[in-house]
Amino acid sequence: MDKNLKKGIREFEKVKLTPGEKLAIFNRVSTYADSNPVTGALKSPFFGWTFVFAHERMRYVYASIAITLILATGAGTAFAAERSLPGDFLYPIKINVTEPVKGALKVGSEAKIKWEGNKAVKRLEEAEKLAEMGQLDEGKRQTVEREFEKSADTFIKKVDDQNEGNGQSEYVNSVQKNFEQDVEIQLKRINQRKVHSSKDQKDEIDNLEIKVKEKINSSKGNHGNRDENSI
Repeated sequence: MDKNLKKGIREFEKVKLTPGEKLAIFNRVSTYADSNPVTGALKSPFFGWTFVFAHERMRYVYASIAITLILATGAGTAFAAERSLPGDFLYPIKINVTEPVKGALKVGSEAKIKWEGNKAVKRLEEAEKLAEMGQLDEGKRQTVEREFEKSADTFIKKVDDQNEGNGQSEYVNSVQKNFEQDVEIQLKRINQRKVHSSKDQKDEIDNLEIKVKEKINSSKGNHGNRDENSI
């Protein structure tokens, strides 16, 4: 059995259910399986465009699983997902379901901007925890980079849209400055984990730092160009 699946099962075992709740989960899954049988052979996800569709389809699969589990178990599953790290069974549920739901509940453009910045910093906090445990390998580092860049790009775009629509906002500029400072602080914390890291993990930390700094420097450059154009 896949080690991530085993870990996921252990996480679910921590969620306490009554006999009635367990029966409800079984009935829901069973009903869904009966109503949605798999017909025909599945194409390999490693060839052609099938890989792209398979990747996108998995997001809906995780969302369906999460919704079913959250409805059946209450907040326990969502809480367990919130503590997950890249490579964990529940991590896709965290970034594809619980965090988007939280983001949707943020009221106002300024609150949404801050939320995206906080998400990007959270990805670096996850990298630090992985490095602390000696588990920051290439695959997990790439996941951190991808999710960091996704949130950072959204953050930068929302800052641009806010400034272009309403002019330079003191609050938004303050949020951007704090975001850049938080990223810098978090990179220093990750670098401190290199002391007790293997050579491979040190290389992954260096690679992560390069990617993150490229994104932040790009953001600062664009911000500087906007300031010059506004003068």
